[in-house]
Amino acid sequence: MNDIFANYPIVDFETCFNIPLSKETYESIMPYLKQYTSKMPTKKGIDYLTQFTRYAFLYEDDREIYGAEKRFAPEQTLINDMSDCDDRAALFFYLVKEIYDLPMIALRYSTHVTLAAQFDKPIGQSNNFQVITTDKI
Repeated sequence: MNDIFANYPIVDFETCFNIPLSKETYESIMPYLKQYTSKMPTKKGIDYLTQFTRYAFLYEDDREIYGAEKRFAPEQTLINDMSDCDDRAALFFYLVKEIYDLPMIALRYSTHVTLAAQFDKPIGQSNNFQVITTDKI
């Protein structure tokens, strides 16, 4: 599988997050994850997937490994020794979509990507921020 992805182009996040797993990989992991999370409330299942994608893989920034940004498809994150936040975000997005089909949003920062999933009811407290703009930046 690494040979297939060796020359895979860097694509936008929407495309990257929606690259499906191979049949073999899907069948080896998704039934287990679906069964395991089906016994949990949605929030706990999402928390489990968050912990899995955050801690199951060693972290290393792409610039340290490859000398430049390299976005992994979800399957690449599973088969590589190391990954960074956008690789894990792609895997998390894919898993949540497949298991829960919740609406999600990706927030991209200059060196980071984070995801949020929309639940049926709000969870936690809301925070309101005042945005101040200036043309002197």
